[in-house]
Amino acid sequence: MNGVSLSHEMRRLKAMRDFMLSNAPLTRPRRPAPKRQMRERRTAQALILFGIVLAMVELYVILGGL
Repeated sequence: MNGVSLSHEMRRLKAMRDFMLSNAPLTRPRRPAPKRQMRERRTAQALILFGIVLAMVELYVILGGL
């Protein structure tokens, strides 16, 4: 690609992006409700705890096999 067609492509992409943004709804993204946020936090904590326990079990199995 030469410089002229690249510049044209960039202008075309910018125009498409501007068009998409102009049609986007003007509402701001909502935060999850407090109850749902708490549930998501608890789920994340449970997954972290599960990952730690799983890693410890793996270490136990690996070191036990040595």
